[in-house]
Amino acid sequence: MNPFLRKKCTAVFWDHDARVYGLNVYTNKSKLCVEGTASAQNIEFGLKNNLAAVCRELNPDGEIMTVAGAAINGSTVFEIPAPALPDKDLLNALAFEIPRHIPLPQEEALWAFRKFTPSKGAEGKSKVRIWALPRKEWENTIAVVADSGIKLDYIFSPFMAENEMASNIPFYLPQIEEHLAFSFNQENFREMQFVSDPLELKNTFNEFIEKHVEWDASIKELADRQQYYPCLMLAFFALADDFSANRNFLSELPPSMQPSRCRNLKIAAIALGIVSLASLLGLGFRNWSDSYSRLAAVKAEKGRVLRSIEKIRKSNISNREIDLTVKKIYEASPGNPEILQCLHFLSEALPENMYLQEFNSSGNSVELAIRTGGEGDTDSIAWNKTKLYSPENVRKRRNSDGSSDIYLKIICKSPDEIKTTMENR
Repeated sequence: MNPFLRKKCTAVFWDHDARVYGLNVYTNKSKLCVEGTASAQNIEFGLKNNLAAVCRELNPDGEIMTVAGAAINGSTVFEIPAPALPDKDLLNALAFEIPRHIPLPQEEALWAFRKFTPSKGAEGKSKVRIWALPRKEWENTIAVVADSGIKLDYIFSPFMAENEMASNIPFYLPQIEEHLAFSFNQENFREMQFVSDPLELKNTFNEFIEKHVEWDASIKELADRQQYYPCLMLAFFALADDFSANRNFLSELPPSMQPSRCRNLKIAAIALGIVSLASLLGLGFRNWSDSYSRLAAVKAEKGRVLRSIEKIRKSNISNREIDLTVKKIYEASPGNPEILQCLHFLSEALPENMYLQEFNSSGNSVELAIRTGGEGDTDSIAWNKTKLYSPENVRKRRNSDGSSDIYLKIICKSPDEIKTTMENR
């Protein structure tokens, strides 16, 4: 099984005297491969200058993940059992538990941790490895690193590393603690313990390192490569498959110290996002404009249809009125005179100086009141234009203005008489 997830990183470590060591490391199956080294061991230059020199040599453009570790005064590493809790609840539980294991007031301490959970079916307990240190020492370290101008992804203790092939080997790094090793207690949890035989521990740990690390041919004969072992431990953790799950539990660095990678790519992505947004807005506006135009056309067509419907409705109303009039006329009883025919006859028979004032139809007779502008009587009416009517009961009255009113009744001949008259024509 390959214990590594990431492929490459730069690991930097500095000791108590501000000597700085760094490695460029990549993974090859279950081994770490060292392809580049750098160091700055002049104590007089100070940590700021030494750190900047090593990082610029190994990772000048900052595109590789860079992790760092340090020998920080007052720091310690230990393991405690981990309850099966969600991350948020685990943080609260550790905040209550950790102060019992460190000789510092809670407000003066900082801590980070790494979770270890046995794989399904494997023996062992869940645990967390704690790196605790004084807050003041951490702030001083951050200030120096920030002053150097370099960018780092994470800072943590080399003892946070673990390897399943070294699960029973004490970790001994004299660059950090000359008289202490990260070994196991009676409950099989690691803690810092006093070293009774440092040479034996050193040889055991060196054998493990050399077995699982390959050095590039150009640096294979590096004389002091044991000074780089803390860098290898940092890389073991940074490239481990569970690093992503644990990196949020490490001490957070200020944003100004964190690298901004793929700047051109990010700018291109932002530009692409702006162009995409503009395109979407343009497409949205075009769709809105098209929809608005279609809606306006629909509204115009709707108005035209409504006007046509209203015109038809009014026409229908007018036609219905005519139909009702015609219907009423034709619904008259069969014996009544034909009113329209009678009116038509009078319009032709009356001379110009006569006009009709009253017209009352009853049964087969029609009562008329005719006014004449001067001398006139019924003889002047052209009765000879029709054989359908015959006048009777003619009365005449002269008015003071010289006009005359003629009152008469005309009788509509019976259907048989009309038929005979029409035949005689």
